[in-house]
Amino acid sequence: MGAWRQLEYASGQRATIIGKPSPNFFRAALTELELPPERVAIVGDDIDSDIGGGQNTGLIGILVKTGKYRKAYANASRVMPDLIIPSVAELPARLPIEIAGS
Repeated sequence: MGAWRQLEYASGQRATIIGKPSPNFFRAALTELELPPERVAIVGDDIDSDIGGGQNTGLIGILVKTGKYRKAYANASRVMPDLIIPSVAELPARLPIEIAGS
């Protein structure tokens, strides 16, 4: 049983998950930005939590090959980033990002 389920049981309350990759996390950011998801990109080094979580909420997913990025793990993931760059330093040169079907 996950820790949050244990907390629900002990408190008698339903937990609200707010961290990545929860859609609530990304929706909160969109609300603060007052922008639709298709106009916002998530840039991260975690293909599942960062990129997958953002894309599941409609954001553009940009994977950077730094930090916790591991090629073998990224290749095995079902998540398909919209863009992969070696470093966030390359991002300004890649803007605006044209996504197929947009």
